Amino acid sequence: SGYYRIKPQQDREPFLVYCDMSDGGGWTVIQRRCNGKENFYREWLDYKEGFGQLQGKDDEYWLGNDKIYDLLFNGGISLKIDLMDWQGERRYAIYDDFQIRNETNNYRLW
Repeated sequence: SGYYRIKPQQDREPFLVYCDMSDGGGWTVIQRRCNGKENFYREWLDYKEGFGQLQGKDDEYWLGNDKIYDLLFNGGISLKIDLMDWQGERRYAIYDDFQIRNETNNYRLW
């Protein structure tokens, strides 16, 4: 696991992501919430561009809808939702062929 600078679209700027190599590896973490340090009650523009810190183990962030769209542009991507409660109990689900539309289509998921 670690931080990587990626450029999934040739005509866009590269950006930093955290890749989780557990459970088969290669999971790009698009959101991390763990301690309440970051306010997630945000405006549309914040979710479009992303917010929070993406540097430490306990940082909270949203990667950004535009960046998530760039990651998924070519399709064939799985989504893993990984949850842990306050007692440390973990659950996860994996969805195959996860897709997202662009801003014009309100970043609709399917």
